[in-house]
Amino acid sequence: MRSGRSAIAQGDLAEAERLYRDSLQISRQIGDAQGTFALTARLGQMALQQGRPEEAVPLLREARQGFERLGFAP
Repeated sequence: MRSGRSAIAQGDLAEAERLYRDSLQISRQIGDAQGTFALTARLGQMALQQGRPEEAVPLLREARQGFERLGFAP
């Protein structure tokens, strides 16, 4: 199975984003909060790097707030 990281390494950003979104859906379904926030942050970082700040900011904010609720300090 191909990972988002390997898709990025191969320059396939659209595939990486699809894979991360699929993984995010699974993380949410199984109740993996840490995985959910890590994937949300990764999607936010990708959006920011691709010049989509209007999409990136809410994702990054959600990830930060989620990590803070889990006890991770910024």
